[in-house]
Parts: sequence; structure tokens; C-alpha cells
Amino acid sequence: MTSAQRPVSRRPRRQLPASAGAPRRRASNSARPSFRASDCAQPKTRRSATSCSFQEDVGLQGITDGEFRRTYFHIDFLEQLAGVETKGGIAVSFHSAQGNVDFAPPVMHVTGPVRHVKPIQVDDFNFLKSVTQRTPKVTIPSPTMLHFRGGRDAISRDAYPDLEAFYADVAAAYRAEIAALGAAGCRYLQLDDTNLAYLCDEKMRDGARQRGDDPDELPRRYARLINAAIAESAGGHDGLRSPVPRQFQERLGRRRRLRAGRRSAVQRARRRRLLPRIRRRALRRFRAAAARAARTRPSCSGSSRPSSASSSRRTI
Repeated sequence: MTSAQRPVSRRPRRQLPASAGAPRRRASNSARPSFRASDCAQPKTRRSATSCSFQEDVGLQGITDGEFRRTYFHIDFLEQLAGVETKGGIAVSFHSAQGNVDFAPPVMHVTGPVRHVKPIQVDDFNFLKSVTQRTPKVTIPSPTMLHFRGGRDAISRDAYPDLEAFYADVAAAYRAEIAALGAAGCRYLQLDDTNLAYLCDEKMRDGARQRGDDPDELPRRYARLINAAIAESAGGHDGLRSPVPRQFQERLGRRRRLRAGRRSAVQRARRRRLLPRIRRRALRRFRAAAARAARTRPSCSGSSRPSSASSSRRTI
């Protein structure tokens, strides 16, 4: 059978929940916050509304505005804290169909005491709440973004001779913002943290060492910072909840310590020998899968997909 005679296989249509095909019920105008006509005339605001409708159509329950109105996922938020400025950048490189994309997102610098002086995401949350009947989801950058990319040199020694005071002020500023979102009705909040993933990259780990930080200790310090930032959310804020309750985190940690303490010397030695072997085997399998995917990947030379460099929203 020639290729012209071969029957064309059709992909099965994607199954959607029953609720996705039903017409969406719109609340009355009195139940929605009012916005100026100029707000809806802005292209990025219209894109956000269109994105929300699409997410509802496919049956999602947690709806996000897509952050179309942000330039970077973290700077637009962090620079609105008192005592924070942007300077310089940390070079990163990405590979796309059109080639390598190199750029240096600005680094946050702390020039004075960090304070939460006004609600930052509440207006965006109110807009999102006005265009969806599902659960509005808000994302804000992790508090670790104020430390990792610049390290100790990016934090004023006059304002913070002791870094523990810096971490305490950052956590307090985040608690104030989370409280403002909770008071506005937010029930779904996500803290975006790219730094914990960066610490899996050896180049980033070397960069952390050059800035005077221990890449093995940073995840523990950052975990304490994040826990302090969301500490009060587990206790209320009008229903805003931490994804993992603190009591469960502590109980799980105790169980792990108990199991580790019950291992015999032979078990511990065997574990030390086996773990590197397991990691090497997993890495070999990953590289082999990547090589197979590269061999079978179709050519992208004629693709009309836009370059990631042209995107208005930077995610690094």
C-alpha cells in the first residue's frame, strides 16, 4: 500500500469532564468587582480574561490569569517591597528551535530594611476573581529570590549586619502580603521557587560558593524562610491554608529521623554504597532516553513557532 493509499489515522478527541461542556453560569454584575473600561481595553488584560475562559472550558478548577501583565515573574512583585532595588543580572542561557537565547535577568539588591508597605497582588487577584466562577489561583515569587541570585553582597551590611534579621524581615513582609490576600478572599496561593531547582545544577552551585554560600546548606535555610513566611497562613487568614500542615511536616520529619536511627551500621554502609550507584544508573537511563528523543525528533527548521526570546514575560 502506498503512502497515498494508506488510510489517515485520526487522533481520538480528548475527553472532557461533563461540566466542561455545560454552559458556564455568569454571576450578576452586583456580585463582581467593578473595573474601569480602560482596564479591559488593555491587550494584556484581555489576554488574561481569554486565558481564564479557556481554562474553564477544559474543566480546570484552579484558574490563573497567566501573569500576562508581568515582565518578570518575580521582579514586578519584589521591587514593590520597601528597601528592594534591581541591579545587574545573573547570566543564563536557553536553547530553542532558533538557537541559543542568552540574557541576564536583573538581580534584586536590598538597600534598606525590607518592609511590606502596601498590598501587591490584591488588585490582580480582584481582577481574576471578577472573570472566573472557579477558584482564582495567585502566584507570587518565593522569598528566597531576595537572597540567592545576589548572595550576601546584594544585601546591605548597614541595614543587615546579621542575615538572620534579614530573613526575619522578609518573612514578616510575606506574612503581611499573604494576610492581605486572605482578607481579599484568596484561597489558593502558590509560591514560585526556581532557586531550589537551580541548586541541582553544578554551575549554579559553584556560583553560590563564589558568593560565599554553602549550596548544601541553602535548601535547609530556605525551607526555614518559606515556613516562616507562611507560618500564619496555616492558622487561618480567612480560610487560606498551607498545602502541607506544619503538624504533618513535623510528624513526617520525626518518622524519618526515627527510621534513620534504627538502621544498623551494616545497613548504613550498604545505603552509602547503593545510593551513588542508583543515581548513576538513573542518569545513564535519562541520557539514553534523551539521545533517543533527539534522534527521533522531527526537524524544526520550518517551524513558525515564535522564539522564546520574543516573549514579553520572562520566567527566569
